Amino acid sequence: MGKGKFYVALKKRFMELFPRLAYWRVKRICYRSNAVINDLSVKKGVSIDYRSDGLYPTMFAKPPSHYASLNAARQYDAKGIPHKDSVYNPVSVIQYGLAEYGYYHTTRAEEHLERARAVCDWLLENQDAKTGCWYYQSDFHHKGTGDTLHSPWASAMAQGEGISLLMRVYGITKQEKYLKVARSALEMLEVPVSDGGLCAEFDGYKVYEEYPTDTPSFTLNGTLFCSFGLFDYAKLTGDEYVYKMWESQVDAVERMLPLYDDDVCSSYDLSYHTAGLIGKNQNEKYHLIHIALLQNLQSIAPRTTFEHYIRKWAKITGH
Repeated sequence: MGKGKFYVALKKRFMELFPRLAYWRVKRICYRSNAVINDLSVKKGVSIDYRSDGLYPTMFAKPPSHYASLNAARQYDAKGIPHKDSVYNPVSVIQYGLAEYGYYHTTRAEEHLERARAVCDWLLENQDAKTGCWYYQSDFHHKGTGDTLHSPWASAMAQGEGISLLMRVYGITKQEKYLKVARSALEMLEVPVSDGGLCAEFDGYKVYEEYPTDTPSFTLNGTLFCSFGLFDYAKLTGDEYVYKMWESQVDAVERMLPLYDDDVCSSYDLSYHTAGLIGKNQNEKYHLIHIALLQNLQSIAPRTTFEHYIRKWAKITGH
């Protein structure tokens, strides 16, 4: 057995024997690294009340204890938008805005709302006029599928999260420019990946892809995050077509969910199934995120399948 396989086997055994300790360690490492803004705590129950004007899934209700160090580790431009060496990651920018919105929602401190609005203005200024997308400006090699996404490329996760932020801030400011940008962000979701869009197909279901690779990866957290954007837009505008888009994603997730299952950690995506180049891509941080996303989804689209995996995956973590 090679060193890499031995380490994986050892970690898996540790997680089987000491699940709560293993996942506590994951959270501790993530928070200390200042690399994530997500609340990785496993909440009790099978559902978390989701509101389109409320706290976004996986975000802290109040600035966490590592908030100051997290901000100090970031680079910001003159408008307060986070970047890395002048390169903007759309999801990172949007999640920063969603986190700040959440802090405002709980504390009503205006500085948090202003930061969220600054991100909405960035989305307006950087949205592609033709496609409605926010593009990544560097190539990305997707290990699971073996495909490379060449710059510029878009992500359904960024589109959906961007819509969620825009709709929340629109609900407060009533500024039509944010609603218009959110509407434009929907355009490429239904376009097939083969035609330059963000839509793949799984067993007859449309799936909006975080990574629009030629070989679908069906990344679970990306599809779920995108689905909340559809729900938010439909909920706040009454758009029946977008509501049907959301329902379609819920059905697709329910159909795919058993393929992400495992005894110690859910799979990040289904590239092991679609491409077969590597085994299941198991990431403990995303296992915790999967649970939280499904708990939020269960509150607005209750399914016995979701409840089953929420309970099973939470139990894996010792809860």
